Parts: sequence; structure tokens; C-alpha cells
Amino acid sequence: MRRKDREITDIDKIETIIASARYMHLGMFDGEFPYIVPLHYGYQMEKGKLTFYVHCAKKGHKLECLKENRNVFVEIDRGESLITADIPCKYGAEY
Repeated sequence: MRRKDREITDIDKIETIIASARYMHLGMFDGEFPYIVPLHYGYQMEKGKLTFYVHCAKKGHKLECLKENRNVFVEIDRGESLITADIPCKYGAEY
């Protein structure tokens, strides 16, 4: 992480964020391209190990991607607000 002063490493704080967020973005590989799906989720934290649970049909593109490559990433946002400006490149988000 580039901004070490913003990195969250405390497992209790991480779980607080995960528990209060409403959805995640699950990133997979579709061949050589990324494939990202927004999902509602459940999770379990046990002995410092985090497991996510998501709903899924028995067939579909998401499962095909996972069969080909089980490597995934997860992105979760919580409590962000938009920072507006007169200059478009000055826009941002406050987390």
C-alpha cells in the first residue's frame, strides 16, 4: 500500500468495516481480462481467518470464470462520500 498512514492492519477494525458494509465487488479473471461482480455477502471470522459467503446460481459466467481460475480479489467500500470541485481532476472520495 502506498499510503502506509491509511493502512488498516488491526483485525478488529477490519471486521468492523466488513460487518458494516452492504456489498462487495468480487474480481475474477475472464481469460486475460478482469470480470467484476457486485454482490451482497455474509462472512465468518474464525481464528483470524476470514471466509466470505456469496449467493450464486448453479450455472453462469461467474462459476465458469472460477472454474478456469480460482484467484480472486475482493473490494469493499463503506461510508464513502464524494468530494466535489470546480476542476474535474480535483474530485475524490472521503472514506
